[in-house]
Amino acid sequence: MKLRIWGKVFGAAIGFVLGKFPGMVFGAALGHLFDRSLAKQIDHAGGFSALFGQPQVASQAFYFYAMFSVMGHIAKARGQVTPKQIQAVSAVIRQMQLTEEAQKEAQAAFREGKDPAFPLERTLSEFRYACAGRHDVLQVYLEAQIQVAYAEPPLASEQRKLLAEVARVLGFDTNSFNRLLTMIEAEMAFRQQQDRSERAKTPSAQHGALRQAYRLLGVERTDDDSKIKKAYRKLMAQHHPDKLAGKNVPEEVMRLAKQKSQDIQAAYEVIKQHRKSRS
Repeated sequence: MKLRIWGKVFGAAIGFVLGKFPGMVFGAALGHLFDRSLAKQIDHAGGFSALFGQPQVASQAFYFYAMFSVMGHIAKARGQVTPKQIQAVSAVIRQMQLTEEAQKEAQAAFREGKDPAFPLERTLSEFRYACAGRHDVLQVYLEAQIQVAYAEPPLASEQRKLLAEVARVLGFDTNSFNRLLTMIEAEMAFRQQQDRSERAKTPSAQHGALRQAYRLLGVERTDDDSKIKKAYRKLMAQHHPDKLAGKNVPEEVMRLAKQKSQDIQAAYEVIKQHRKSRS
């Protein structure tokens, strides 16, 4: 058997376990995307045995494929993928520090997701199964999808509908989904306002960064310090990379969580400094 089809065989086997024959077809397609990246490893170890004893390979493969194929599907929902959305996907790839080969796999998955016939619900269902339904792992994934969709404001109605469907299949209720939408929108605005504030250092720019910092933490200006600190600690507990350790989450994905925790930390510091200056 040729080396390049091991990924398809492995993916088909996983897909059959998860979804019988329909799952097998999907798994084979998934395996195709990872044939190139796994080929050297399998060849070095002497064939399919290279994957024995490495259960994380399956879940990590699902994570990468589901991450970028669904991004492509949601981006395409606007009618066409815009340059800003491409830039946002590239930003995610940079944050994850993907290798050149992994970048090619991500781009291939993104292109596949743009197909109108892309099986969104089945992809997400099998992905959720592969992640064992772990809420924290799935939340990092959902937040990345929202981040790319928001790259081209305003959010198109069809994109919002698809994001809501993604959240539903992954097990997030409507309230949780809406909170994440608000948080990601505020986070992206906070980054922009903070950069502007650091460059211009004008009261207007600083005010904008402060306003988005409150939104990011999900608190109000009128809230007392203890409530703000509680909200900050809760968000940090949800997004700290250490929480994902040991859960077969790719190191590249944990880097996304690290960026998120840094944004939360920065927003809290902006609020603290502002309140300290007023006292």
